[in-house]
Amino acid sequence: MTDRKTAGATMEEWYGAFRASLRTSALAEQLRSAADGARLGPWTELLTAVVVEASSAMGWACAARRTAVGPLPVGRGEYLAIDALAFKAGAGWRPPVAAFELENSQRDSYVAYALWKACTVRADMAAMFCYRPTGERVGELTTLLQRDVLTRIPVPPTVLVVVGTRADANTFPDGYFRPFRWHADKRSLVSLASAQTAAL
Repeated sequence: MTDRKTAGATMEEWYGAFRASLRTSALAEQLRSAADGARLGPWTELLTAVVVEASSAMGWACAARRTAVGPLPVGRGEYLAIDALAFKAGAGWRPPVAAFELENSQRDSYVAYALWKACTVRADMAAMFCYRPTGERVGELTTLLQRDVLTRIPVPPTVLVVVGTRADANTFPDGYFRPFRWHADKRSLVSLASAQTAAL
């Protein structure tokens, strides 16, 4: 596995590619429309396609249900029951570099399960996307994920949690998506938004 510092830089680069895809992808307007109407089924499918696009921009190949057939010798739209797995370019069997879970349930236990799933894959990066209607619910959820999942299990070098919320949806995508990364020393999820805004 990659060291934490290198993996952290890769995660920030990936999130930059994700933000760029949200601005340029043909799917962006459809995703915004689904987000505005809180239509979470279509939101999840469109978001999966943007995750695959961003991963492709990193030079990774993805396996994702209804979006991309995996690059391993046995082609599947989904490996290990993970919504999307990214692999470095190449041939043959190899470990994933990132695991992505996208959970549209409003039940906290389902979101915690999705994060736990992503974190238990042996990859340098685990990412989980979910939705909460208000900013207050975002704070409650990140506190729960810290307490019930991230402090209880070994985690990969980098963990990214992205919460979509209609609290600031009028500034889509930046106000809509609230990214957090796991800070191992602080043992808490810290906002990634300010660093990303400054970088782009």
